Amino acid sequence: MTDKLNNIQVAIVMAIYNPDLILFERQVQSILDQSHGNLRLFLIADGPQKNIAAIEKLAARDDRILLQVQPDNCGPTTTFLSGLSAAVADEQNQYFLYCDQDDIWKADKIAILLEEITAKGCSAVHSDAEVVDSDGRQLAPSLFASEGRKRDASLIDIFFCNNVTGMTMLFDRPVAHAAAQLAPGQHIEILHDHLTAMIAAAMNGISLVDQPLVQYVQHGENVVGYGISSGVRGYLGRGSFLRADSVSARYIDAVTKILPVIENAAVQANQANGEITKLHDMLLSSGFVSVLQLVKYGVFSSPRRAKIAARLAYIKLFGRGRDG
Repeated sequence: MTDKLNNIQVAIVMAIYNPDLILFERQVQSILDQSHGNLRLFLIADGPQKNIAAIEKLAARDDRILLQVQPDNCGPTTTFLSGLSAAVADEQNQYFLYCDQDDIWKADKIAILLEEITAKGCSAVHSDAEVVDSDGRQLAPSLFASEGRKRDASLIDIFFCNNVTGMTMLFDRPVAHAAAQLAPGQHIEILHDHLTAMIAAAMNGISLVDQPLVQYVQHGENVVGYGISSGVRGYLGRGSFLRADSVSARYIDAVTKILPVIENAAVQANQANGEITKLHDMLLSSGFVSVLQLVKYGVFSSPRRAKIAARLAYIKLFGRGRDG
């Protein structure tokens, strides 16, 4: 890595909630041991923690760690965005990463992602991940291959089925600033990495480093977890891990709160992004959002009927053959 890249300070935002201390300490150490050591780690505790003394002791080990405890439990998206807002406030932080409390980063993860984003001039980069259990035994060599993720996803693709996992991504300051604007006092249904990926796609795009730079640890208490697609296709195509009213809220939320943020981000980046206009037209003309509103307000007599109605609207939007 060149001296110029070594001088870049990056901020890592980790939301924590009653972590398994063994996995948590292992994850933090994998960050502190990065070959790119010019970093700040923002630990954002989502409300009071039962093991706060151990968390505080770990945070005190290294002056690059900053611990912030939120007074209330706010959930992952609000916690990550609050941490991102704190990280953006320090103007020395030029690039930003999300981090879970229980994974393991490869030692050169940050260095590789920095080289990619500066070489490509894009707004964000992300990588593949190796899926392992809590003892490090491999469950899948590639998260992308095992979940059938689309490698070259457009903004419209990402809106309906996010292919960017938060723990694998690095993004620039304009993206971070746009995403952090949603932090204060707003309840957002869509996950932080999904939101950030859409903003980056609308600005200068996203590049994939097609190699695993993270060990994605599965242990039974993951918030999302391996095998679950983040997006409407995951709800409609892979099973009923989301209730009908939940998926409705997510995508109504996306249209009413997040699309204006994406549009503004594209304007700030001087990108005439026709995909945003196309997305608006697609959603309105298909009646997809209207169906979700009906689902949200309980018009359908059962979750199964609600899911069928949402799937029919999705088929009308994309056709049966589209793969997220």
